[in-house]
Amino acid sequence: MLQTRARVFCIGTMIIFSSCKEQQSKSASHLQARALYDSAMNVVFEKHDHQAAIDLLNQATAIDSNYVSAYYSKLSLQMDLKEVDSALITAKKLRSLIPRMPDYAVTEGLLYEMKGDTISSAKCFEQASVLYDRLLDTMSTSNPSYNIFLMNKAVNHIFMGHEKTGNALLSDLHRKQTDPYFKSALESVMNQSKRELIQNFISRKSALDNSGAN
Repeated sequence: MLQTRARVFCIGTMIIFSSCKEQQSKSASHLQARALYDSAMNVVFEKHDHQAAIDLLNQATAIDSNYVSAYYSKLSLQMDLKEVDSALITAKKLRSLIPRMPDYAVTEGLLYEMKGDTISSAKCFEQASVLYDRLLDTMSTSNPSYNIFLMNKAVNHIFMGHEKTGNALLSDLHRKQTDPYFKSALESVMNQSKRELIQNFISRKSALDNSGAN
């Protein structure tokens, strides 16, 4: 069954939601992995024990190596714990599972920034830029995710050092919006430099979203 799940990559306290589709089988092995995933989420929200949750998610992905929701949640937890090296491995796995998803390339780039590897981060941001263009070129402007990906594309421009272009895109998008929540999300990243946005990302608060996980 094909389902849409909400994902996030966070910059400061702002959450950018995007949509992607992942194919999950309903085999016995996947159901077992899903049970471990559910247990991990309970541990996060009830006990706030990120490491215990990561251990459960590792068990889930050992059973189902294509379980995108589990890898994504593990990545978010690892980033909250500032486990940059481990998070980078998870980000690379997500990119291998969904290579056309630009947000994962951006996340990998930001992790390289946290490691101080600006050469590798620049490559990731450039790759993400190409992926955003391909994605948006094939997506209807009436798609609910279109403006979200357009916002993420603008933010990625800033990460690439194209601050004037990125902020101009954000301002134009903000001017056309009527949704107060989306306008607020745009305002949280508008008129900032690359350095400011990356610093906000590095110092971000915990923000784990699991809506639509399957």
